[in-house]
Amino acid sequence: MADLVIPIREVTPSHSREVTIQRVKRWSAKGISAIVDQGLISGSNFVLGILLARWLGPEQYGAYALAFTIFILLSLVYQSLLLEPMSVYGAATYRDCLRHYSGTLLRIHWAIASATFVVMGATAWLLSHQHLAKGVPSALVGAAVAAPCVLLFWLIRRVYYLRVAPAQAALGALLYCGAMFGGIALLREWRFVSPITAYLTMAFAALVTSGFLLARYMPSFAVSTGPSLRQVRAENWAYGRWALASAIFMWVPWNIFYTLLSGFDGMAGAGQLRALLNFALPMAQTYGAMSLLFIPHAARSIDHRGERVVERVSGRITWLFLACGVAYWVPVIVFRGSLLKLFYHGEYFGVGNYIAVVAAASVLWGMAQGPAIALRANKTPFLVFHIYFGSAIVALAAGIPLTKLFGLAGATLAMLMASLSAWLIGCWRVRKVSPSSRQIDHEQIASEVA
Repeated sequence: MADLVIPIREVTPSHSREVTIQRVKRWSAKGISAIVDQGLISGSNFVLGILLARWLGPEQYGAYALAFTIFILLSLVYQSLLLEPMSVYGAATYRDCLRHYSGTLLRIHWAIASATFVVMGATAWLLSHQHLAKGVPSALVGAAVAAPCVLLFWLIRRVYYLRVAPAQAALGALLYCGAMFGGIALLREWRFVSPITAYLTMAFAALVTSGFLLARYMPSFAVSTGPSLRQVRAENWAYGRWALASAIFMWVPWNIFYTLLSGFDGMAGAGQLRALLNFALPMAQTYGAMSLLFIPHAARSIDHRGERVVERVSGRITWLFLACGVAYWVPVIVFRGSLLKLFYHGEYFGVGNYIAVVAAASVLWGMAQGPAIALRANKTPFLVFHIYFGSAIVALAAGIPLTKLFGLAGATLAMLMASLSAWLIGCWRVRKVSPSSRQIDHEQIASEVA
């Protein structure tokens, strides 16, 4: 009997390099699309913040900033119970029935968004009877109307990231920018710019864009196919309760100081902080864009290979975020005087003294995202809670006395301390999850996370 010969395809070094190059090109294109998408969103928020700082008085701008922080706090519930579990389960468990999964998520969206509207509206009503925060109630009314629309926009964009199609999300972001700035231009022409009209313009732009994106990828609402509402709610709650606790404490280090400064120095202090943190907004949104792309990919990698790759994934993301942060902040620090003059016409020139401290805090906060993303993808959100709980404790313990004694300078120093603690705790928790990861072959890991 003749020998049975089974041909085996030889993998040559040139073929391996070609595959690696193709992977790099593919993920570079997707990464650029994600950054463009988030850059358009963050850029629109950044430019809007600059324009409102120039057009509104310090008290009105402080009211806008305070309402925005309240919206961010409540939106953390939405992100934790819907968006974050969606990135993990949608990328792995439900990737083969994404259209039905998206329809189930939309039903959950309306419940959470409606509750957000009610809470913000009730807060505005209560504050209107206190006569303590001038302009805040009307700003909160605008934010309450904008919240369901903006949250819907976030959900639909996240669906495109699950489909690994960030370019489509970027197209929607471009439409959002056009609609929002078109509305703001009309408000300026009619001399009708105020915190409430700014939020209503956001609502209009988000609704228009959500309709456009839904028309291009319509979810299925059929109850007989795909995951059930009860099943998705149970999974989201099991994962999201820890993510929610993490998100609440994650909000503290960068947002609690609006409340502290407004209490110690008045609404003008909150306006100064907002003018300063406007420079950190582009990097925060860039970190967010890259997280949208990395969490589903990391979830698939860890689901396939196990906890042994957690530390390696964390390290690669940390170094990437560090490089991005340094590349952004170095020119901002060097040209801070010119930028302040360009953006604010001398209104907030004094905040330039604290830009370097905010830059360091922003870079460290971004580095902390590496461990957090890896732990989220590993479906261990309770460990992410440890990171941000510790950071919040540092922010409050140091921030309250420092802000009372030194005002804006103390607040920025407390932010730096909280960001450093987040990164250190994150590194510690990742090492606890994957103690043997340093013994894995480097080439194997490179192929797994490429």
